[in-house]
Amino acid sequence: SNQISYNYAAPLIFGVTGNFSTSSGIVEINGLHFGVDLTGANFNGSLSSVSVSLGGKACQVLTSKSFNNTYFSIQTVEGSGRNVPLIVTINGIASSPFNFIYNAPQVFSINGDFSTEGGIVRMEGLDFGFD
Repeated sequence: SNQISYNYAAPLIFGVTGNFSTSSGIVEINGLHFGVDLTGANFNGSLSSVSVSLGGKACQVLTSKSFNNTYFSIQTVEGSGRNVPLIVTINGIASSPFNFIYNAPQVFSINGDFSTEGGIVRMEGLDFGFD
């Protein structure tokens, strides 16, 4: 008998939507070739071979959200910055990195000692980082 080999296409990431907080958030990844059918079953019948990394750190794939060949949701890891590589791997086949951008810091208020000799200043806001 003749053998026929077949290679699955690598996942392609077109974009992401959702919460880009530096302290973690839920993000939907949109693209192609995520290797699942409309029931959420991938090539081997489970989501165990789907993984996502953000800046080299593993993200949680959210199985409670919708999941198909063109989109699925993840819980992002804590992080900050621009052009953080987001990579989807399906059954060992990795996507090209997608440049993820965490939210920029937002300052709501600044108060404290503003003397010329120094003092303590308190800033309140969001997305200053994750420490």
